[in-house]
Amino acid sequence: MELGLVFYTHALNCKYYNILKIIQKTIWVLVGQVISLSLALAQENDNFFTVDRPGVADLPYLVKPGQFQFEAGLDYVQRENLRRLQIPVFQFRTGLGAKAELRVSLRHIAQDSLQDEISPYRWSSGITSPVIGIKVPFVKEKGIIPEIALMSNLTIPFIGEKEYRPKSAGHDIYLLFNNNLSQQWSLNYNLGAIWEGIQASAIWTYSCCLSFQPTPSVGFFIEHYAFIPEEESAEWGGDAGITCLLSPKSQVDLSAGISRVQDKNLYFVSAGISCRLDKKKK
Repeated sequence: MELGLVFYTHALNCKYYNILKIIQKTIWVLVGQVISLSLALAQENDNFFTVDRPGVADLPYLVKPGQFQFEAGLDYVQRENLRRLQIPVFQFRTGLGAKAELRVSLRHIAQDSLQDEISPYRWSSGITSPVIGIKVPFVKEKGIIPEIALMSNLTIPFIGEKEYRPKSAGHDIYLLFNNNLSQQWSLNYNLGAIWEGIQASAIWTYSCCLSFQPTPSVGFFIEHYAFIPEEESAEWGGDAGITCLLSPKSQVDLSAGISRVQDKNLYFVSAGISCRLDKKKK
């Protein structure tokens, strides 16, 4: 009886030992893949992959001519009287030359909103008016002087679902800044003004994003931002998230945040993917 128990215990230990060996091998394989990807990405300095999502702040870097970049995501927003799903949130970017970038973006919105305290929730959905923009850098980073670019966008009012169109062409203008604090830390910040096409007055905005990149393929960020209308209450918010490169030309992201207008909170989560296609050189 005791001898049988010894054999059983030995067999059980061997079984768990084999399982642990398999887990150990799997972990080493994954570590090897991450290291290989990191080394490959480190060699891609001349093929820099810059993405303007997630988060509010945009970077001052360009997509080069012959490169076609697609950035898409899903956003879920909820506040006291509104639930909104934005799928997709889409942006296309390509280089116009060595000193300029063309940007085209649009969103599909599905939402239900409470019109007043006694009315039921009203469902609506549709595509927003497209936004066409250009980004032009004009200062290169040197020491404490940040990389700086000018970005301007125009909203086309006669395209898209009628409910989501502005009354007139909306436009905005931003100054985009970035300081690389070290190989792993960077500070990205924007200043801008928005004219939505709904009212004549401007919405002033700023954002500040601190990023940490422990490896070439994984990054984390935390961000603060504000939208300050001239005639209404300001919105103050913050978000945080993670980005992960799947390859030198593709990235996934996940983020979440909260903002506050007067005494009401707005919560949101976002997930997305970005990829770039390069024109073959002759």
